[in-house]
Amino acid sequence: MGVDMGTLTTTRNARSRKWRGRRGAALVELAIVMPILCLLTLGLMEYGWVFLKVSQVNQAARQGVRTAVRPDATTANVKAAVAAMMLQAGIKSSDYTVTYTDIGVAVGQPVTVHVSVNYNKITLTGTGLVPLPDKIQGRGTMSKEGPPTSATP
Repeated sequence: MGVDMGTLTTTRNARSRKWRGRRGAALVELAIVMPILCLLTLGLMEYGWVFLKVSQVNQAARQGVRTAVRPDATTANVKAAVAAMMLQAGIKSSDYTVTYTDIGVAVGQPVTVHVSVNYNKITLTGTGLVPLPDKIQGRGTMSKEGPPTSATP
């Protein structure tokens, strides 16, 4: 029983041509799919960044309103509390605005602090490939604290 070397050689050549064609097809498929996967990955990263920044802006507004409802609160205290939280979030003071209602209201009345950030100033990727918000806003409302007022008989 012998092995015909001529048949063995032609079989190997046919197999190698077959694999070469498959490798080329895989490369074409990769070239088509890779940009889509990259876009999907960048989009997921950007949306994760949006959710992080929304949380940080809301936290800054909550911290500002916590400061504003104290009996001895001043507008400088409120601005400083918001600025400290925004600094921790890595957002510059020129990139956001803070508005608030009158903090000198009577005990039990609502006080609101509103923080607004233009998202194009804090974007992660800077690409316009996915739809993103124009602004991120955080708002906090609490009742003014203070000593209870006693009713006079």
